[in-house]
Amino acid sequence: MGSASAASSVCAQTFGSFSASNYPAGCWRPYGANSPFNRPLPDNPTLAPNSASIIANLTANNVNFEGSPGQFAFTSDDGRDGVYYSRPSDPVVTIHCTYYWGPGTCTGSNKANIDGEQIHVPAGALPQTNGTDAHMTVVDQADQLEYDFEHATWSSDHQTLNVWAGAAIPAGPNLGTGLGGGGTAAGFSTLAGLITEPELASGTINHALAINVPCSNGSVYPAQGANGTPCSHLQGQSNTGSPAPLGTLFQLNMSDAQIANSGAPAWEKTLMTAMAHYGMYVNDTDGIGNIELEAESDVSYTSLGGPSRLDNFIKANGGSYYAPLKRWILTGRFIPVDKLRVVSPCFAQGSCPGSSDRGANARRIASIRHLARHGHVAAAQMSFARG
Repeated sequence: MGSASAASSVCAQTFGSFSASNYPAGCWRPYGANSPFNRPLPDNPTLAPNSASIIANLTANNVNFEGSPGQFAFTSDDGRDGVYYSRPSDPVVTIHCTYYWGPGTCTGSNKANIDGEQIHVPAGALPQTNGTDAHMTVVDQADQLEYDFEHATWSSDHQTLNVWAGAAIPAGPNLGTGLGGGGTAAGFSTLAGLITEPELASGTINHALAINVPCSNGSVYPAQGANGTPCSHLQGQSNTGSPAPLGTLFQLNMSDAQIANSGAPAWEKTLMTAMAHYGMYVNDTDGIGNIELEAESDVSYTSLGGPSRLDNFIKANGGSYYAPLKRWILTGRFIPVDKLRVVSPCFAQGSCPGSSDRGANARRIASIRHLARHGHVAAAQMSFARG
């Protein structure tokens, strides 16, 4: 309890004032310290019994991270959705659920139906515009609720937000788990695992990442359901090994020293460090043969009159624009899937036998010392306070 309070005072004290001109800094993260997304992995986590089989399936199907052969790619304009932080002064709109997926479509794990609810939404807010799912998230700072929507569209008068699916779950500094949302296949909330430009710019991501894989087979905790595209529905899939279920936690099996000496650019080392320290949860399927990292869409900023933050970050770091996909691409060192391993779901459940946080604590202390040595005093204080 004490560490959560300290963390709030160091970084998250501005929650409630986030707006179009005051977005969360890179040090801020949603949900409580016990969220599966916010708990660092120990040095030797319990592995899933089928870890090798899942990696073998990816290898047999030539699945790698986005990028051309021998490269790793981080892209913009295909982010999970637009994320907006509302305040009581923002316009009131009505949520209209179309129940496209049937009964319960707009009911999360908390069993609360959001159809017909009235919420505050910043004027000008838009769903993700470049993807097919039109995701959109509104974080009500006053009530500390996160509303996640799928296939969101505005009525002509912008007083009604029509959605195929959605849910509301607790979210705030040190509040909630990030589970039980209604906008993704795994039932994670949108903010869970989402990469933001302020995090990349700061060089530190203090949470697990969310990823998409081509297809999935069932689900494991912390996924809330098995709503991904089955691998049997994709042509040409090899049956070698086991397809990853939704909720699978992949970890990059590399030490800090190996990452530091990998030759990867700084921005990629930031991502690799998060993959190693916190891991990556399978949140959805994409059917395109790659592992995709989920990132916040620039529409979060541009629809409210702000800059294209992720595009600008990629351009500033030597990225290039790929017109056919209408996205900016930043390429780095290739990360082969045989560098991954699968952590047992008991880690997310907090139930691994003989589990210990000693390795995670040692890694955290080393990270704090690194930040302090390089002059990042506030970040070191924040990391220490998180415990």
